Formats: sequence, structure tokens, C-alpha cells
Amino acid sequence: MPVSRKELERIMREHVRSEGEQDYDVLRDTLHHNVEYEVKAPCYPDDPNPYGLFKGADVYIEMWKRLFQIFVSYKIEIDDLQIDESCLRAWVRIKATAIPREDFNGLPKGKPMNWWSAAQCDFDHEGRMVKETVYGSFPPVMAGYNRMKEFVGR
Repeated sequence: MPVSRKELERIMREHVRSEGEQDYDVLRDTLHHNVEYEVKAPCYPDDPNPYGLFKGADVYIEMWKRLFQIFVSYKIEIDDLQIDESCLRAWVRIKATAIPREDFNGLPKGKPMNWWSAAQCDFDHEGRMVKETVYGSFPPVMAGYNRMKEFVGR
């Protein structure tokens, strides 16, 4: 039986909550073991390894652990959540508030910063996320930008 709209909404809210609260066991429970995670970030068209392509639940969890090495806190609030149960898809817009442990891309250590991003999330019939495509998340956008500067120098 396909996952209901109500269940997809619950899973998405739990997924976002577990990311921000470092609840990795619950986060893993929302993911398919072979989940694809793509962060749309700046890159050159001929870049052979564009930034922001990950595959697998373990890699996904490790990415979140690395974020908490950069940030003291990383609060995520859902601004909007849209569900299309016919194709097992959710769109979420979030507001992130993070505090860098050290100066980060020219932003001062210890000073909270906000950004807004969005994601499209696809699920299987058991309610596990099989793909997430993220748009506008500040840390990977800056990493992609910095990688572009390195790529030009090659």
C-alpha cells in the first residue's frame, strides 16, 4: 500500500527535525540505504566532479556530521511543505539558522546567520527517501563557489 499524504508529511517533518537535532538514528530511518543526495551548487559545465553529489545513507549521515564540525548549532525550521502523494514526492522550503565555530567564508565565528533553501524529496513505497535535491543551501553553495576558484587554477 502506498504511503499516504499524512504519512509523507510526518516523515518529512521528522527528517528535517532529526537533521537539525543531530538525531542520526531517526534520520537514517527516513532514508533508503542507497539514497541519492544532490546539492545544486555553483560549478563549471565541464567540471568532471561537480560539488554536491552523494550516494548512500552512510555518506548522507556523514555529511550532516561534518556540518556540525563547522557549526556550533544548526537550527532548521520548515517554512512550507507541499506533498504530492501520487508520485511520493515532497517539496520543502526551510529557514536555517547556524552559528559557525570558526570564521566561515568571511563570516565571523559565533555570529548567527540565516539562509533559506528548498528541497525536492522522492520516496519509495515504504516511505524511505530515495532522492533529495537541495537548492540554495549556503554551506554547499559556498563550497561549490570555492571549488570553482580551484578548478580555474588547474
